[in-house]
Amino acid sequence: MMACGLPVVDLYAENNLHDYSEKSCILSNPDSVDIAASIYHLLNNAIALKKMPTAAKELMINKDEEYESRQFEYALSKIFLNSDYPLPDLTPSYGSDAFTYDKNTHPPIPSNYKQLSLETGALSKIHPILAKIIRNFYRFLS
Repeated sequence: MMACGLPVVDLYAENNLHDYSEKSCILSNPDSVDIAASIYHLLNNAIALKKMPTAAKELMINKDEEYESRQFEYALSKIFLNSDYPLPDLTPSYGSDAFTYDKNTHPPIPSNYKQLSLETGALSKIHPILAKIIRNFYRFLS
């Protein structure tokens, strides 16, 4: 997606800290509200929306199939053959914190988003009465 110039929102996870830069994507907390807010923030930030695809393409230009295969081969050799390959640079390339929704600094999320996410997300998998109690408590706190 990044090589095609698409803006990307991904999860703030250890592996992604080494794959991306803060200019090439937004890494969000693995929370439905934060992910939605990241997407919404990006759609409302014309400057980032224009700059991110260029930075993403630059980041991905050398990460072709051969590069990825060499990384995989290195990891397997290190693990299974206990080889003496020198360790690569393990400094994360993503230098920002995870994107977290803050109603004081970010554009407001449409008012029905929280209700929709609570009805279609994880709460849809638990008992309806318990889900209703949690939804009402969450709305009370909002």
